[in-house]
Amino acid sequence: MTTPEGSISGRLDLVSRFARLARALEAAGLYNATKALRAGADRELTRVAASAAQLGRDEILSELDALRQDLEASGYPDWFVGQVRSAEDALRADTNLRYRDAPAVWTCRICGELALERPPDACPTCEAPAVAFRGHAAVWYLESDGPVATLALLADGPRQVDRALDGRTPEELERAPRPGEWSARETLRHITSAEVLLSTRVRRMLEENDPELVAWQPGDAPPPSDEATDYRADAGADELLAHFRRLRLSTVDLLTDIAPDDWRRPGRHPEWGPVTVLSQASYFGRHQAAHQAQLAAAVEGRVPGEPREPGS
Repeated sequence: MTTPEGSISGRLDLVSRFARLARALEAAGLYNATKALRAGADRELTRVAASAAQLGRDEILSELDALRQDLEASGYPDWFVGQVRSAEDALRADTNLRYRDAPAVWTCRICGELALERPPDACPTCEAPAVAFRGHAAVWYLESDGPVATLALLADGPRQVDRALDGRTPEELERAPRPGEWSARETLRHITSAEVLLSTRVRRMLEENDPELVAWQPGDAPPPSDEATDYRADAGADELLAHFRRLRLSTVDLLTDIAPDDWRRPGRHPEWGPVTVLSQASYFGRHQAAHQAQLAAAVEGRVPGEPREPGS
């Protein structure tokens, strides 16, 4: 390798090499040989993205502005450049982008052509049909599995949290890995607040006809809706864990008994667009999984992505 594996440039070089070779092997008919290469590309992209988590607001705005200018110069579609500008505007205004301002985005798997809102009947570049286009979810939490896998994920949540917190002292639970990072108790409060949202939202979608949901992040001031709430800031870890477990198991019991068609009952979310009971149940199960790494790291006094100490 010509650049250090741990550097951003080195990782991006690996992404390019993995992607090129995977496509070449695919063209040669060696489909199974591409799996490891695509996984390697995803590994490097994930680690490059993780390094950006500590960027400050001004740094992000500066990079977005530079990116937008580069995209304009390289001939990217106006609507795509507009999406980058929308991200800048939302960050400056400290607000979320609504689905109407950031609709679905697609890429052609054959030639890389871009499409907004829905794939065309035929790709204007390579004439591939609509099925050749890949839709990009706003966050991987939205990439739902089937009901059986989703129920198993939800049911296993309390055990996962128990395992991370088992035997930890109050001091360890309150310790922030570094300034600005959540402690384990604060992470658990976030998980529990999200569980309040899931518990209420799923019931609304099962009882109401295509309800209008709320866009809310735990920690923000709740909007005027019974759907959004936040757990007390002074709640201890034992109380939070007990409430999380009670809500999660109640939701699992509810979803275990619903009819197959009920998993497809819809709702309208201002940030995610059209959603279903299944997509929301999967979303919150995966949301916990993402924060599970943060929880496990916090009790050990490190941030997610940092290597664990031997024997920890």
